[in-house]
Amino acid sequence: MELQKLLHLILLIVFVMVAFVLIAFVMKVAFSVLHLVLVAAIILALYFGAERLFGKRR
Repeated sequence: MELQKLLHLILLIVFVMVAFVLIAFVMKVAFSVLHLVLVAAIILALYFGAERLFGKRR
């Protein structure tokens, strides 16, 4: 009976560790995707802003 409890505890610890690793990985991926999206949005905003400014000057 004690061995079974120990096994369950080990499985639980392993599961929690795997869950934390997955969450960390997902957060990392989400942050890189968010960073890329932000960079793309800033570049597009600058491009369209410059185009609008220079378009008005012509």
